[in-house]
This record gives sequence, C-alpha cells and structure tokens, in this order.
Amino acid sequence: MALNLGKGFEQQFRENWKQAFPNSFLYRLPDQMSYYYGSHNPCDFIGFHNGILYLLECKTHKGASIPFEAISQYESLKAYQGKPGIRAGVIV
Repeated sequence: MALNLGKGFEQQFRENWKQAFPNSFLYRLPDQMSYYYGSHNPCDFIGFHNGILYLLECKTHKGASIPFEAISQYESLKAYQGKPGIRAGVIV
C-alpha cells in the first residue's frame, strides 16, 4: 500500500531529523481521529535537542502558498511562543 503524500513527507522529515540530530529525541504523536471530549494534538512531532523542546507540525499543500486556514494547529502552537526552551513551528 502506497503512502499518501503527507505520510511520505512525515517519513522524510523523520529521516532528515535523525540524520541532522543523531543523538536527539523525536516522537510522532498518534493521530486523534475522534477528538475525544474536545482533545486534539497541538502538533505532529515532539523533538528534543540540545536542551530545546520542539513542537512541530508537518504540512503538505498543493499550490504556491499555504493558507493559515490549512494549519489547524496554528493557534495552539502560538500559545508556546516566547516560552523559554520551547520552539514551535510548522514544517511545510
């Protein structure tokens, strides 16, 4: 069974992370399809490297630009802006 474009992008991201940061931690949060009692993941991946916690959302999009509406986790990631030792972002 072939991977969809998004899952293939996530796999490539994992490989690139491990190559760039071989002694780090990277964890893919499980997808929550049901949003059980309003819960949702703030991002796709949690990484840790050199004392910094990374909260990262991976997105693929057809076209020359990606609208903010396509990044449903944007507001939850913004909540971590300015927190010491935390970097939150979107990998496009």
